[in-house]
Amino acid sequence: MENPFGTDSTPQPEQPEGSLPPAVTPEEGPAVPAAQTSLDDFVNAETEPETADLGVDPNNVIQIRTSSGQSHYVAVSEATTLGRIKERSGLTYGAGTQFFLNNTVIGDDMVVPMGSTVVAVGSVKGG
Repeated sequence: MENPFGTDSTPQPEQPEGSLPPAVTPEEGPAVPAAQTSLDDFVNAETEPETADLGVDPNNVIQIRTSSGQSHYVAVSEATTLGRIKERSGLTYGAGTQFFLNNTVIGDDMVVPMGSTVVAVGSVKGG
């Protein structure tokens, strides 16, 4: 039988009709050990706030988390309205951007407690 796709005339082993080709197993490379983390390291890493690197008490900020996963922090000294937080954030929000606090849509007149995280879903630019 002539090969219509090229000049490769390497003979292929015949297989009985209805049988499957022999299984091919991939070569095994060296095992890569998983990173070892102690329980104490894991617990401490999970409980340290992201603001620790900024030298700011996490209870004195309000975090704005965007739908793209970025976090922005606004320093506050008391519970503040969303409108004021947006003004102080230095970010620009699109007209259709919605804001959520505890899985509830909030408006600009809603008072946001210190230490809270507000999620902004929509167009957010700047920072």
